[in-house]
Amino acid sequence: MSYTEIYAITKKHNLIKIGEIKNSLLGCKWIWNKLLNKYFPNKVASLENYQLLWHLANSESNTLNLFEKVVLKSTFDYYICDNQQALALSHYLDEFNLFYSKFDENLKLSLNPNLKEQSEILLKKSKYNKYIRFVFNQTSINECLWKNVNLERYI
Repeated sequence: MSYTEIYAITKKHNLIKIGEIKNSLLGCKWIWNKLLNKYFPNKVASLENYQLLWHLANSESNTLNLFEKVVLKSTFDYYICDNQQALALSHYLDEFNLFYSKFDENLKLSLNPNLKEQSEILLKKSKYNKYIRFVFNQTSINECLWKNVNLERYI
């Protein structure tokens, strides 16, 4: 079964795996489906329609709420917490929790997303001073893109 991986970047720009959550489809795909239903209710889940969301996340429009934009961007390849989010990690974790609570209305009818588990890992690991950024590999189906990257370029 696929899984979501969370990595931390240390002050010395080392990449450390800090968490793994089973069933990655309960991360990125769950997020995409919830946002697609909210902003494009007449669209069916498909790669083409998900691209509408991805465009919103990278646009200057205020269509997405901040918490939606932060959580959606965490599903993107090479997304890294920016300086503002890294300095206020508690705010970043609040964004995950807010996203989870906003879409929690029908959890008994659908699968439970893994965002809560992601948030718990980040909350626990954010207490360590040695981590300056957090990055994601939302699905283990592909090899983690962060393993072969010059991290200094992204910091």
